[in-house]
Amino acid sequence: AATTPVTGAWNIGTGRATSVNELWHQLRALTGSCLQAQYRPAREGEIIRSCLSVRRCLENGWWQPRYSLEEGLRETLERESSHRGAEDAR
Repeated sequence: AATTPVTGAWNIGTGRATSVNELWHQLRALTGSCLQAQYRPAREGEIIRSCLSVRRCLENGWWQPRYSLEEGLRETLERESSHRGAEDAR
């Protein structure tokens, strides 16, 4: 239970940075895709690295991550697949 009122902005995540390359490789492995990544030069102002701090959530006992990146992606893909199947059946 939360010990502090839930107000303001709260970052939700794992507190661990994930590169676009890591995300790409995880999705590729989970979907069995044989597509190749296409790289382009960074755009002006592109954010090179970003990692949200979930310290406030953890310290207040309000929330903590329960899934790894792979687990979350797998569940998301499974739900999306079943959702698409249900829509196709209509």
